[in-house]
Amino acid sequence: MFKMVDVSGGKMTLKHIEEEIAFYMYHKEPKRLIVDIRRKPDGCYAKLWMSKEDFEKAWKPSLPK
Repeated sequence: MFKMVDVSGGKMTLKHIEEEIAFYMYHKEPKRLIVDIRRKPDGCYAKLWMSKEDFEKAWKPSLPK
């Protein structure tokens, strides 16, 4: 079994959740990214997890502008 690391979490809009997913998928290229979104009366709360192995990979450089 692999260990998971909580990489992001808290109250977020759906747009922010989408940006976080794209950010981690590009920069870390994880084999698996788990997203847990919970709706509450005051908004959406999300947590993103990836394996510790993927989290410890080097960051890819930013895209050129």
